[in-house]
Amino acid sequence: MFPSFWETMSTNFVYGNYVVTYFGAIVDMYAKRGLIIKAQDVLEELPVRDVVSWNIMINGCVQNEQNNKALSIYERMQSEDLAPNSITFILILKACSNIGLIEKGENFMKVCEYVQVYLVVYL
Repeated sequence: MFPSFWETMSTNFVYGNYVVTYFGAIVDMYAKRGLIIKAQDVLEELPVRDVVSWNIMINGCVQNEQNNKALSIYERMQSEDLAPNSITFILILKACSNIGLIEKGENFMKVCEYVQVYLVVYL
């Protein structure tokens, strides 16, 4: 049996933020090219998934018009007890907007207010 992607690559890298950043870049590369399943495979193999790595995955789904997938990934992120940040909420609001889930988007806005996440709009 072949070693997993993580087992192969981990021999060359030290655990810590550098690994998460490196593999986050790989997730981003696959996601930007529409290889969402491949990106998700890499994300799943990360020893530690932070909010940035989840945001990269959600963003890739939104960019590739896989908005329902983005919402399910957000729910998975929540199941791992990871707190979303303002970028996460912006991505989820965009996903909701893209597929016309106005009520769900409004609920996310209420959550933003409740957890006091401020969405900054740059003009």
